[in-house]
Amino acid sequence: MQKLKQLNEQKLKIEKRIDELVNWLDEQGVGFTGSLLDKNGFPINKDLYKVRDCRIEIIKLGNDHKKLMRRIEERLIQWHKNGQPRGNEKEKEKVKEIEEINEKENEKENEKENEKQKIEIEKEEEEEETKKLQEEFQDIQPFAKVDGVLSFGPAGKAGLENGDYIIRFGTSSSMRTIATEVNSSEGIETDLIIKRKNQIVKLKIVPKKFEGKGLLGCHITPLSLFD
Repeated sequence: MQKLKQLNEQKLKIEKRIDELVNWLDEQGVGFTGSLLDKNGFPINKDLYKVRDCRIEIIKLGNDHKKLMRRIEERLIQWHKNGQPRGNEKEKEKVKEIEEINEKENEKENEKENEKQKIEIEKEEEEEETKKLQEEFQDIQPFAKVDGVLSFGPAGKAGLENGDYIIRFGTSSSMRTIATEVNSSEGIETDLIIKRKNQIVKLKIVPKKFEGKGLLGCHITPLSLFD
């Protein structure tokens, strides 16, 4: 019984440390499984090495936690197999409490594993989409450059930045047709393909009226006078 208590104390200590590390990662804005790079390939957090070390420690602690859970479960099985001590209600209550905690922890582990698999699938899909995007648009020349963006306008909220090069807006890939495409897309989420520092990026933008002029809140300049 004493060994069972010790194992449970070790488990609680590990859980406390994992919570501390997870909270720190959340404060950094990256979490335990989130990408360390933004959608344009730039670091989200300056202290990437510390973030990676923190994640590694969580993984190691998680493995230790699983081992402890198995040892606790084995002890509980052995405890029941040998027969519960008579006349010691406190010990029985303590074992029952540990059993209930152990069961809840197992449920949490299963939920975490399911969430982990879901995140991995979403990550693979995102990487595949990024790869296809690069292959499809890498050799296509942009037709306009962004030289002004209002942060509170649709373009700014979509993530468009000064210096971005526009490859395609919806179905338009020309200065001749983009105005028509913007007007016909009012209120509709539209794909915006841009080139930013040699990386192809796909943004989602909803042209609509706002405090400023037009439907986008940005200014673009054609790259060719003959476009």
